[in-house]
Amino acid sequence: MPVQPHPVQITVKDADGNVQADVNVYISNTDKGVESKLENDENGDKIVTDSNGVALIDAANLPVATGQTNQYNQGDKILIIAYDGENHDASLYTVQGEDHTLTLQLNPITHSTQLTTQRIMAILAANTSGGNLFAKVYSVDDGEILAHIEVLANDSVAVMFGSFGKSAAGGFVVERESTDIVVTATVK
Repeated sequence: MPVQPHPVQITVKDADGNVQADVNVYISNTDKGVESKLENDENGDKIVTDSNGVALIDAANLPVATGQTNQYNQGDKILIIAYDGENHDASLYTVQGEDHTLTLQLNPITHSTQLTTQRIMAILAANTSGGNLFAKVYSVDDGEILAHIEVLANDSVAVMFGSFGKSAAGGFVVERESTDIVVTATVK
């Protein structure tokens, strides 16, 4: 039986809340280890936001992982990533229901698909709000949390990249609790 469509609508904005066109967007089913595009897809397929800052990706169009029969199942974890130059944002959600809609707001941290070309020294998080906020650093390949960074109100914190719980050789992305937390990285 064919899998049911599961459209994911992603709106991408910049730090000032303006919609952003031509931003690269992809989703990864971290439970099954497949994603909606590869960086250098031989077909030239690249999913980008339209002039309204919106991209639509159907999880039913993901590749079927080896040993699996469906592209996704209810309860799978989907990692959504938008990136443009030196900015990215990400969000992880669990498939429930027929579709999913979210907004990502680009943050000044480079989206890293590999760590062979650059060496991340530390992740820096600054909180401009009156309450405690957190950021989660995920491994792109399996969606595992590499670091959970809590930042006190009107404070900042640096987490050494080498102190993460596992290797991020497949790359990493950051999900922020709020746009009041700004995450950057120091690169050697």
